[in-house]
Amino acid sequence: SVVLDGEDYLQLSPRIGDTSGFTFAAWVWWNGGSNWQRIFDFGADTSNYLAMTPKAGATGGLRFMMRNGGGEQVLNAAALTANVWTHVAVTVGGGTGKLFVNGVLVNTNNAMSIQPVSVGTKFNYLGRSQFPADPLFNGRLDDVRIVSSAVSDAAIAAMVATGPPQFSATVLTKGGAVRRQVFTGTLAGDA
Repeated sequence: SVVLDGEDYLQLSPRIGDTSGFTFAAWVWWNGGSNWQRIFDFGADTSNYLAMTPKAGATGGLRFMMRNGGGEQVLNAAALTANVWTHVAVTVGGGTGKLFVNGVLVNTNNAMSIQPVSVGTKFNYLGRSQFPADPLFNGRLDDVRIVSSAVSDAAIAAMVATGPPQFSATVLTKGGAVRRQVFTGTLAGDA
């Protein structure tokens, strides 16, 4: 898994969410902590984003948020439980957004009029927000999938059925990454 300790994040390629449909799915181990951490945040600025937080404010829970300059469109669920692997997924397409936790559909919004392509996903992060004041994500992400369509409910359930990835050792040491440099590597032989 990718370990994000609240001090680091990953930046992905531009335009990763510029599609008419969108799916994000991942196994998440959240260490808990501050509100408004981001599992992912794809966007252009604080008015244009597709984002997911494990805990939205003091009384909020898991939330997917989407905005393209106007009002925010959201999907909500209970806050993630800290220190356990949880599969989270969101699909957006055809005016409908769906939020899944451990393969179970927990929220549907049939009034999601924003298409992901209208957001302009220029700055795309795992573990970081478009809002500079928000804390970085503290936890682990595994089997992250970003799809340019809204996959079916059955496809989400199939992702969960395999369980979180298992590796040959608790800690795998690979070559180090250099800040602001492209990193390539594989764990295929260790799974």
